Amino acid sequence: MGELHPDVLRSREFRTAVDAFVDAVSLHNDIVSYDREVEEGTIGNNGVEVARRALGVSRREATALIDGLLTARVDTLAHAPAAVPPGAAGFTRSLQEALAGSYLWHEVTGRFGPCGAAAVGKPRGLGTSAGYAFC
Repeated sequence: MGELHPDVLRSREFRTAVDAFVDAVSLHNDIVSYDREVEEGTIGNNGVEVARRALGVSRREATALIDGLLTARVDTLAHAPAAVPPGAAGFTRSLQEALAGSYLWHEVTGRFGPCGAAAVGKPRGLGTSAGYAFC
């Protein structure tokens, strides 16, 4: 893949792809880590909790809102290889693979609850994280 030209790194399309990746990883983590963060007393910066408090909605409604944002960011990343400047498509495909790896890691490690085995048979793929919020 090699190094990317500084003009590519500064391009709006490339920055959008990188931001979409970062947002997707963060939002997905906020959904799946909610219970653990409540137990640890570290829930204050969790996007689901911030939405729940700011909007005065239930946890389920806040999770659905965050999942909608997550799905939009995943969609942005899905279209990134065709949108970025020449030479950056491979990098954005690597971001897609890294995001898929993050999803898989959350699913199989059981770090955020008993979902590891329970996840079998649930929806799979990018943008389906809300299906794992209430294992």
